[in-house]
Amino acid sequence: MIQTWNFGAGPAMLPPAVLKKIQNELLDWKQGISVMEFGHRTPEIEALFLTLESNLRSLLNIPNEFTVLFMHGGARAQFSALPLNLLAQGEHADYITTGHWSHQAALEAKKFSDIHIGLDISTVLDGTIPPCTDWALSPQAKYVHYTDNETIEGIEFLNTPNVPNLISDITSSILSKPIDWAKMGAVYASAQKNLGIAGMCVLIIRQDWLKPSKKPIPAILDFNLLAESKSLYNTPPVFACYVALLITEWVIAQGGIQAMQALCAQRAALLYDYIDNSDFYVNTIHPLSRSRINISFNINKNKSKILESELLALSTAKGFKQLKGHRVKGGFRASLYNAMPLEGVEALVKLLKQFEQQNR
Repeated sequence: MIQTWNFGAGPAMLPPAVLKKIQNELLDWKQGISVMEFGHRTPEIEALFLTLESNLRSLLNIPNEFTVLFMHGGARAQFSALPLNLLAQGEHADYITTGHWSHQAALEAKKFSDIHIGLDISTVLDGTIPPCTDWALSPQAKYVHYTDNETIEGIEFLNTPNVPNLISDITSSILSKPIDWAKMGAVYASAQKNLGIAGMCVLIIRQDWLKPSKKPIPAILDFNLLAESKSLYNTPPVFACYVALLITEWVIAQGGIQAMQALCAQRAALLYDYIDNSDFYVNTIHPLSRSRINISFNINKNKSKILESELLALSTAKGFKQLKGHRVKGGFRASLYNAMPLEGVEALVKLLKQFEQQNR
C-alpha cells in the first residue's frame, strides 16, 4: 500500500490519531448516541464547548478580558461581521492587504463601512512586507486588519505588527505559534486548517469591544447576541466543534504551541533549504516574509509547464496529494499544517530531488 501525504491547503490533513478517535466514537460518543445526534442545549454538548474553550485558552494563553465565540460561516462571514459589529456610522478601519485573502476581507468590509487601505502588496511578486513605520495608517482608525498567513501566495507575518488595535485572520496559522495579545483587539480562524474541519469559526475578541451596535446586524453575525447566548443562539456546528476539541487535545499531547512552532520551523526549513540550493526549483517570496506553512514553488526551466504537469502526475501516483498550486498562482504548493509530520516533508524533498536529477 502506498503511503499518502496530504499537502492540501484546506480542507487539510488531520492527525491520524484524531481520525481514528472520530472513527471509534462516531456511532457511540456517549450513551450510545453519536455526537451529531445530541441536542445542542444538552449538558453533554455544553461540556464539550466549555472544554474546547478551556483548551484554547490554555494553549493560546488567552487573557481573561477576551471572549471566545464559536460561530458559523467560516472566515468569510467574519469579513462582513467585523465592520458590521465594530464600526459605527462615520468610523473607519485600516486594512493591510498582502494577498488574496486579505484583499477579499477588505472588499467585503467596503460593502458596509468606510475602509482605508493602509498597505497593498497583493501584486508584489516577492511578497516583501515593509516595516509598520512605512504603512499609511490613519490615527482615527477603529482597528487595523491583517491576514497573518496568506495561503495562496505563501506570505506570513513572522512577527506581530507593532500596531495597536489589531484584528488578525489567523485561519491558517492558529495553534502554530503564540499570539501577542497586548496588540490584539480580536483574532479569528475558520477550522479547516489547523483546527479541524470546515463549518466552524472561532472568534476571540476583547470584551470591551462587545458593545451594542445601532446598525442592523443579521442575528447570526451579532457578536453581542452570540456572547450573551454562549455561542448557542442558533444550533452550532457541533460536529466541527467536536473535531476541534479532539485537535486541541492532540496538540496538548504533542507538547502544546511550543512543540508545534518548533516542528513548523523544522518542516519549512527542510523544504526551503532544498529549493534555495536547487537551480531547478524556485520560490520567489522574500525570506523575511516567507510562510512557514504554505510553501509555493515552480520549476525554473524553459519547459516548466510540461515538466510541472509531469511532476504533478508523478507525485499524485506516488501518494503525494494536493500539491497543485492555487489556480491564481499555478505551480506547486506544499501546505505544512500541524498534522504533517517531518517524515512527509522528507519524502517530498526526496521525490523532488529524484525528479530534478531525471530532468536536468
